[in-house]
Amino acid sequence: MYCDKSKEAAPPKPAATVVLLRGGENGFSVYLMRRAGKGGAFSGAFVFPGGLAEPGDGGDGGCLQSPSPEDFSAAAVLNEPELSAEEARALFFAAIRETWEEAGVLLASMPDGTPFAPAEEHSVRELCRLREEVASGSLSLSSLARELGVVLRPDWLCPFARWITPVTERRRFDARFFLARFPGGQMALPDHNELSEGLWVSPEEALSLSGQGRLLLYPPTYVTLFSLSRFPGPEHALAAARQSRVSPILPQAFCDEQGVGVLLPGDPDYTGPSPSPAPGLPWRMVLTEKGFSPRFGREGS
Repeated sequence: MYCDKSKEAAPPKPAATVVLLRGGENGFSVYLMRRAGKGGAFSGAFVFPGGLAEPGDGGDGGCLQSPSPEDFSAAAVLNEPELSAEEARALFFAAIRETWEEAGVLLASMPDGTPFAPAEEHSVRELCRLREEVASGSLSLSSLARELGVVLRPDWLCPFARWITPVTERRRFDARFFLARFPGGQMALPDHNELSEGLWVSPEEALSLSGQGRLLLYPPTYVTLFSLSRFPGPEHALAAARQSRVSPILPQAFCDEQGVGVLLPGDPDYTGPSPSPAPGLPWRMVLTEKGFSPRFGREGS
């Protein structure tokens, strides 16, 4: 599939992905979930919570505000001039909604700013029902916020990366990757529909398990974990993300004597305009029997 260039490229659809960060005594961990093996996008792979932005996302700005609305602007934080304010807001809304639907984690606070933690009156059964209703579309995220008496917190999301699917793929996504601290008092659980299992794992361990063929990671997830593995804790990753500007990464599919995979910015065979690659990141990802394997520097040529 990587080498088929005979068809016109499909336009990429806007999507949002959230990398939940949880601190610990020995660094930090992220939350990954396995996509159910139903033949869809990323089937069988471990991914972060996320999905497509939907038509209703961002439609109700009243519940998509921080306790101090004047302190947050989705368009300013995302810093993509080509997007309208509504389109930018929709990506933050989609990120919050998908994290709730897929991982059962609600990026929201009480009106006083303290992170939302289910109280005794919120039974597990009730929360599961609300989660299913949002996923089915029968309950909007803004209605969920009103029912729980919480304020959605887009200001907790920090842009970290942007990946656009190769032009040779039939289904294409323009996915914004956001970092967010895991709110204490909640429990991350996969929906057991689209996602079959979940785990907290350090970026380093996830990369090691991937190399052993025990954790299937697609290039965007692999490179995100590789980038995060350089930071000693969540606060360092978030601080670095706030100070950097995100440039889109558009991998280019290849098939040659080395095999099949994708070229990344920095590889000598990568063509067209591209952002300057961060030092030390993979230049290409090659598909092997154990999954995608990185190549660095001139090894990629």
